[in-house]
Amino acid sequence: MRHSNLQYITDDTGKKLSVVLPFKEYERLVELKGADVKREFEIYKTIWKSETMFSSSTTEIINHPAYLHIISLGKEVVPLLLRDMQQTSNHWFNALYKITGADPIPEEHSGKIQLMISDWLKWAKDNNIDF
Repeated sequence: MRHSNLQYITDDTGKKLSVVLPFKEYERLVELKGADVKREFEIYKTIWKSETMFSSSTTEIINHPAYLHIISLGKEVVPLLLRDMQQTSNHWFNALYKITGADPIPEEHSGKIQLMISDWLKWAKDNNIDF
């Protein structure tokens, strides 16, 4: 299958390191009808990470269509977000807040990623959320 919208990430010598597809291309390549939430989460997480890996803009990262799609999966995705955050330190803070309405991070922990992760994991434990 040929894709005219392929973009490549290259190193300083011009060597192709990886392929980046625009979000709409991913959606056409991946059949999600009937997919379980875990599979859908993994697919959209991969899209989100690949398309935001070089961004330093929090606004851009949390407003990416794949990130917003993950939020739209609702409470069923919360354990997956917590597990992923614990294993990878991915920043799911905004998604967790949007889905749960909870804000367990004290002001003094703001910006301290490992403490913020610990706060969310404690919140999950206190709320009997298995992940």
